[in-house]
Amino acid sequence: MNRNQPNQNSPYPGLRPYREDEKDNFFGRDADREILVDKLLGNRLTLLFAATGIGKSSLLQAAVMPQLKDPLGENLTVIYHNDWVLQPLDSLKQTIIDSITTQAIPLKQQQTLPELLEFCTLFTRYPLVMILDQFEEFFRYQKHGNQFHDFIHQITALVINTKIPISLVISMREDFALE
Repeated sequence: MNRNQPNQNSPYPGLRPYREDEKDNFFGRDADREILVDKLLGNRLTLLFAATGIGKSSLLQAAVMPQLKDPLGENLTVIYHNDWVLQPLDSLKQTIIDSITTQAIPLKQQQTLPELLEFCTLFTRYPLVMILDQFEEFFRYQKHGNQFHDFIHQITALVINTKIPISLVISMREDFALE
C-alpha cells in the first residue's frame, strides 16, 4: 500500500482535508461548526485563522458547507474557492459562475466581482456564502502578480457594499493573518 494514499476502507483521508462528500466520516467538531455557522450568518465578513494542520479546510468542507446547503437546514448557495495559483480574480469569477450556473443563469465573467455577485444574489437565498479557503496562498503566489491589487480592491468593494447580501469567509493559517 502506498503510504501517501489512505486505506480505501478507512474513514480518514490522510493528509488532504475532508471533502463535502465525506461529511459522514467527519465528526467531533460540532461545536466548532455551530460557532462558525452562527458567525458567518451574523456577519458579512468572517475570518477563520488557526495553526497549520488544525483542520480549517476539513471543518469548512465537511461540516459547515453541508449544513449551509442542507435543504432542511439553511438551504443557502455556497461558493467554495481555494485556487490561488493562476489569475485569482478570473479563477474566482469562474468558480462563482460554475456554482451559480447550475441554475441555468447566464453570467458574464467580464463583470467586476461585486457586480457579478450582486447579480448572482438575485437568484439565491440570502445570504450568498462565499468561502475563500487557504487564502494565505493568495499572498504567496500573487504578491507580485498583475491581479494582486485589483483582487484586493474588488474584495474590499464587495465587503463594504452592504447592498450585496453576502457572507464572506476568509480562511488562512494564523501565521499569515496579518498579511
